[in-house]
Amino acid sequence: MKYNPIITNPKKLRQVLNAPKDLNIEDLATISGYSLDDIFSKNRVADLAEWRQVIQTYLRSQEFTLLEIGNLTNRHHSTVIHSCNNICDLAKMHDKKLNRKLDKLRNAIGKPAFESLLIPQALTLMQNEFNRRLN
Repeated sequence: MKYNPIITNPKKLRQVLNAPKDLNIEDLATISGYSLDDIFSKNRVADLAEWRQVIQTYLRSQEFTLLEIGNLTNRHHSTVIHSCNNICDLAKMHDKKLNRKLDKLRNAIGKPAFESLLIPQALTLMQNEFNRRLN
């Protein structure tokens, strides 16, 4: 396998991902729709594994070291290298599934009350209040 210098340069990874800077691991898990326990688990379901790779690549783009990311996600640093390479390759090929995930990641910032948008009860309460005021 040929060495890919992109994974050693967080600036280039930021260009590939084009994602916001101020997300933490909890936000990333929420965006993916999985819990932190799922992200850190050994589960190999395809969608979860791809989200895990996106999260690892995002963390690398934020200048975390490979060892720190590996310790955080319970993986070996060589797995993190593979994740970064895989996401970069899929991004270059304009993979539709990956592009949807990256769009979800890019659009997550700037939404008002992000947590309240995920709770159906809050939406129901707002709708009930709106209906009450109309009557």
